[in-house]
Order: sequence, then C-alpha cells, then structure tokens
Amino acid sequence: MATKKTEKKDEKKPAKKEPTEKTKKTAEKKKTGAGGQRAKGKPGDKTAKAAAAKAKVKKEEAKAAQTGEKNKGGRPEKEVDQSLFERLCGIQCTKLEICAVLRIDDVTLDRWCGRTYGKGFSEVFEEKRGEGKVALRRAMWVLAQNTPSVAIFLAKNWLGMSDKQQVDVGGTMAVIGTGYPGAREEDKKIVGGDE
Repeated sequence: MATKKTEKKDEKKPAKKEPTEKTKKTAEKKKTGAGGQRAKGKPGDKTAKAAAAKAKVKKEEAKAAQTGEKNKGGRPEKEVDQSLFERLCGIQCTKLEICAVLRIDDVTLDRWCGRTYGKGFSEVFEEKRGEGKVALRRAMWVLAQNTPSVAIFLAKNWLGMSDKQQVDVGGTMAVIGTGYPGAREEDKKIVGGDE
C-alpha cells in the first residue's frame, strides 16, 4: 500500500518528457564542443586543458632545441619594419609620429634602434634624416630645371642672391628746413659739404 505522502510526491513530479530533436542537438553540441569533436575528458575538466598546455610547451621546446634558440620567457619582442622606419625618418617625421605609425611606444623604439643599429634613436634619426634631405635636394634640382619659381628659391637660398633693390646716393646733400624752434647747430650745416 502506498501511503498518502508518497502519492503526493508522485503527483508533484511531472512526467519526464521525451527529448525532442532540438534538445538532442543541444546536448550533442555540449558534449563535442565548438570544433565538432568530442572533448577530451569531462566537460570543464581542468586536467585536459592542463595536458594540452603541457603538450604545447613541449612542442615549443622541441622547436627551440632544433633551431638552437632558448626560450627567454616574457613577452616576445615587437617586430618593426626597418624600411618603413627609415622612410619616416627621411620625410622628417617626429619620434611620436614614427611611434604612432609603427604602433609602438617610444621606449620600445629606443630599444629597437639599439638592437638594430647599435645606436640611440637620435643618432639613427639624424643619419636617415640626412638621406631624406639629399633626396629632397635632388628633387628640387630636377624641378628647378622646368619651374622658374623653384629656380629662384634655390638661387636665393643656396647662392645668396636676393630681390632687394638698394639705392646708393652719392654727392652732397643740404639739409632743408632746419629753422624750426629748438634746432641744433649741427642740423643746420650742409651734410657732406664744406663747413
């Protein structure tokens, strides 16, 4: 005989529904994970993740052993495009502009210059900037062959020529109108003449 308490419990429990196609697919996705393959270990099992991490480390160590490199640890060095850096110096970009284009910090740029050129940023910048000036001078020279305004600019800046017109007045001059009150005796004399 069933007691009243067990009958009430049976009444409260809803009958189990048969799983639908949608619920079956959802359950299968949870088992297999995103890649479609069944996950190793139980879902959420940390030992499977740790084993995968250890396998990755061993693979990297084997690769380093083949190439002769040692894992230094820490964050890998930022790759900088050397030709882009030199072109930016050549067009007279500032250090901050160069850092913005290369997407690096100014300290990183200083370290990279030290590793790549064996010099500080300022020294490297002056060298590459000079190369840019030479290229600009060459381009101006070519332009001056066909453009009069560029030729005039170069003549004024490189050859010291100017557009100034100077009037040189020679001879004697008389100072006129020195009869105003408070005029000095020197003002009344003839300039450049006999006293």
